[in-house]
Amino acid sequence: MLVAVDVALLTLDGDRLSVLLRKGTDPQVKGRWMLPGAVVHEGEQLRDAALRALAAVGVQGQAPSVLGVLDGPEQAERDARGPVLCVAHGELVPTPETLDADLVLAPVDERWPGRFRTLPRDQDRVVRLAVAQTRAAYAASPDPAGLLGPEAFTLTELRHVHEAVLGEGLQRDTFGRKMQPLLVETGEQTAGTVGRPSHLYFQAT
Repeated sequence: MLVAVDVALLTLDGDRLSVLLRKGTDPQVKGRWMLPGAVVHEGEQLRDAALRALAAVGVQGQAPSVLGVLDGPEQAERDARGPVLCVAHGELVPTPETLDADLVLAPVDERWPGRFRTLPRDQDRVVRLAVAQTRAAYAASPDPAGLLGPEAFTLTELRHVHEAVLGEGLQRDTFGRKMQPLLVETGEQTAGTVGRPSHLYFQAT
């Protein structure tokens, strides 16, 4: 049995959680939007195959984690050489600065998959697994994917990230009480000209 990997690479596109899709090239999926993926080479590690699938669409330097194993009928016919077992991977990363012409960021919200229809090879399931993992991580930690970067941030900026990841609005005071014990205050404030200055924080290590 062959082993393949599919990678749900999530990011924020503006204020919406989105997933990276590419145009399919294999005959049975040619021209359809789908996740990056690859068949694992003999002797190749799963992680290396996932990184190779991302590199093939111009994405470097990521570290997707295993989400689960898919072995339904959608996998059995994906390769003419025989049945395929697919290991789903996922990761949330900062928004790419540029995308190749054959890539798109598809919003993951109540309209999913919307104009992208159903993804082939049971990849909608991979996306759902990645979204669930991401939302669980953000329920437990302020910014585990480092979307706000290395600079200090305000509680408002952090709340906006959580709202985008969760796909829903959050009550400001409740969010602040939950997150502040997990943050380190810098002792500095913003110097904006509109509204009151805001305290700046780092994520606690």
